[in-house]
Amino acid sequence: MDAEDARQRNFEVAIAFVRETEQQYPDASPHEIANRLRRHTRPSYTEMLFDIATFSRQPHLDNRLDLTVSLAGQVTDFAHFVASLSDQLRLPPWAQWFDAATRWTGKHSSWAGDLGQAVVDYRNRRFSSLDEALAADASFPDLAADVAAVCIGDRLNSPFPPTVSEAIGQFDRRPYEESVRQFLEAELKSEFRGRILWNYSDVLETIGRGVAEFLMFVELKQIAKTRRVDARILEFSERYHPDVEQASAYFATYLKERSHSI
Repeated sequence: MDAEDARQRNFEVAIAFVRETEQQYPDASPHEIANRLRRHTRPSYTEMLFDIATFSRQPHLDNRLDLTVSLAGQVTDFAHFVASLSDQLRLPPWAQWFDAATRWTGKHSSWAGDLGQAVVDYRNRRFSSLDEALAADASFPDLAADVAAVCIGDRLNSPFPPTVSEAIGQFDRRPYEESVRQFLEAELKSEFRGRILWNYSDVLETIGRGVAEFLMFVELKQIAKTRRVDARILEFSERYHPDVEQASAYFATYLKERSHSI
């Protein structure tokens, strides 16, 4: 079995598990299903912080969904997709008053967190270059998972959503370039004129702002632990730090190439 066959087999295993979960909880909302799936990813995706953000207790049970799959023709980290999807979905009606306080997670456990973590790890000298850090922390399988989570999450947040497994299947059958364009428009407020990405500089600005917000969030967590403030990282100038700009360009280039835009 070659690598592509193995990834396709992993996708079949993953989607079967999603359907099994839906059959086990037939009255559960997409939000509830996604959070049940999250328990079968990785311990780092089930920390207490995400329990609070998703208003759902998520004990880590096993790694059954920690799989590399082929989704819409892309090598995709399925565990990362599930965690990101969980954070994309709106809270149930009885908890939506809390939703405004937790919307940061949709970006920070997704693309902004991937890019921002690469910057953090590079600054902490875990990698010799930022390119190496981005390849590890914001790999193409991670970015594919982020795109999938936003597009599928948008479908599941509609007034009459399909099941999670149906939405995944619809995404898998759709040309990936169409989904990337949807991601650019929905998540990054992109404007297309034909194949031309008209506001590329605005896209870079939006990505950079998301990464800078993540870096400030990381620093605030550190402040809570040490009670020491590093004012430098809390300054607005973090947005224009060369590391942030490089990480933003890395993601923007990925999106532009995968959307076949110019």
